[in-house]
Amino acid sequence: MQKKMTPFDNLCVEVPELFDGLDWSFFDYAHISLRYKYIYVETPKAACSSIKTFLQRIELDDEAFCLPGELVHLRVYSPLLSPVQIGSFRKLLSSPSKYFIFCVVRNPFTRLLSAYLDKIQRNKPEKKKIVETLGIPDEMYFDHLEFGDFVEAVVNNPEKSSDAHWDMQAQHLKYKRVDYDFIARFENIERDVNVISEKIGAPAKFRLDRHGNEATNASRFLKDYYSDEIANRVVAHYNVDFKTFDYSTRWQDAGAG
Repeated sequence: MQKKMTPFDNLCVEVPELFDGLDWSFFDYAHISLRYKYIYVETPKAACSSIKTFLQRIELDDEAFCLPGELVHLRVYSPLLSPVQIGSFRKLLSSPSKYFIFCVVRNPFTRLLSAYLDKIQRNKPEKKKIVETLGIPDEMYFDHLEFGDFVEAVVNNPEKSSDAHWDMQAQHLKYKRVDYDFIARFENIERDVNVISEKIGAPAKFRLDRHGNEATNASRFLKDYYSDEIANRVVAHYNVDFKTFDYSTRWQDAGAG
C-alpha cells in the first residue's frame, strides 16, 4: 500500500518544483489565511511586525490582540497558517478562486540602516554573525560597530553575512517566481494597507497600528550614517532592488520610514 502523503511530504515535493531547487526561505515567511483567502509574504525590516499584528487581529476578530515584542514573529502564537499546515501550497496558487498574494518592500537605504540600528547597535544575535564575518575578536563583540563596517561585511561577504533582515528583497520575495497581486511600500504603508484591507474583505473597524518595539525611525538618521562612498557601495550591492522596485539611487531621496 502506498504511503499517504503528509502535508510536509507535499511541501518537500513542491519546494524544488516551484523554486528550482530546495529553497525553503520563501515558505518561512509566507502567512496564509484560509478565512480571507490571502497569502502575505513578509519582508523583515519592512513593517512586518505591524502587518502581522494587523492581520492577526483581523483573523481573530479582536481589535486589541497584540503579541508583545518578538512573540509576534513566532508561528506557534499566530492564528495565520504556514505553508506546511495547508496541505498543498501549489493548490492555493492555482485555485480558481485565487488567493490574494501581497508583500511589502522598503527603500534599500533605510531598510539597511534600520537593520543596523536594530540588529547591530542593540547587540542582538545577528551582530555576532557580522563581527565573525569581519574577523573581529569575541571580546570586542559588544563594542560599537560602525555602520560602514557593517555595510562592508554585507557587500563583501554576502554568503557569510546573509540574513533575512538585509538580504536583497527581490530574491527574498522570489519576485520572478511569485505572481504578486499587490506590492505595498513601507513609505506609503498606511495608504497601502487600506488597499490590502479592501482586497481581502477585512472589516472596516481594523486599522494599522505601528508595532513600535523594533522601530528605528531610520529615515531620520540617514545623514548621520550615510556618505556618498557608503551609498555607492549599497547601490552596487542592492542594484536589483533599486531597479525592481523603482527606488532612487540617491540616499538623500530615501522616503520616510
